[in-house]
Amino acid sequence: MPNFFKKPLIFAVGGLGLAAANPAIAANWSEQDLLDGQCVAYFAADLGASQPDADNEGVMALLGYFVGKIEGRNPGFDLVKLLSPEFVANAQQSWDAVGKRCAKEGARLGDSLTAAGQVLTSREGS
Repeated sequence: MPNFFKKPLIFAVGGLGLAAANPAIAANWSEQDLLDGQCVAYFAADLGASQPDADNEGVMALLGYFVGKIEGRNPGFDLVKLLSPEFVANAQQSWDAVGKRCAKEGARLGDSLTAAGQVLTSREGS
C-alpha cells in the first residue's frame, strides 16, 4: 500500500464550494472528480486513523471504488495532483457532510453487490 494511505490524514471538503473557492482546482477536474476525490480523502483518512491490525477491507474496497471512478473518467490520473495542498486546504470545511455522502454511496454500492450476489447464488442452485 502506498505510504500516502498509511499516514493519518485530516480532510474535509466543502462540496460545490470547492470549485468556487479555488478555480485553479476546478479547471483541472470535473465536479464529479472533485466529489469522488473527497471520498478518496475521507476513506484514506479513515485508514490512516485506524489501528494497524484493524479490519479495513471494507474501507479499502470503498477507497478503490472511488479511485476507480476517477480513473475511469481520467485514465492514468495523478492522485497526488488531485489531492493537492489546495484541495486539502479546502477540504477542512465540511467533513461530516462529506462522510455522510460518501458512506451513503458506499452503502448503496454494498446493497447492489449483495443483491447481485444473491441472484448469482440462486442461479447456481437451479
